[in-house]
Amino acid sequence: MDRGLSPKRAINLPPAFLTPSIQEYHIRNCLTFKKHTNLRIARRVIQEMIFIVRMFKFTF
Repeated sequence: MDRGLSPKRAINLPPAFLTPSIQEYHIRNCLTFKKHTNLRIARRVIQEMIFIVRMFKFTF
């Protein structure tokens, strides 16, 4: 039974269907969060790589 658009489906609509206030909300809450999440993941991966390189250096 479909009771209308879920929030998940609403976010997937093309930007032309979004009002300016919804676009601002989407940019502020969805895209910014994703960007920060990606930066946090990248930083963690780099820290792990540095740790592995340091451990590898001391084993030989």
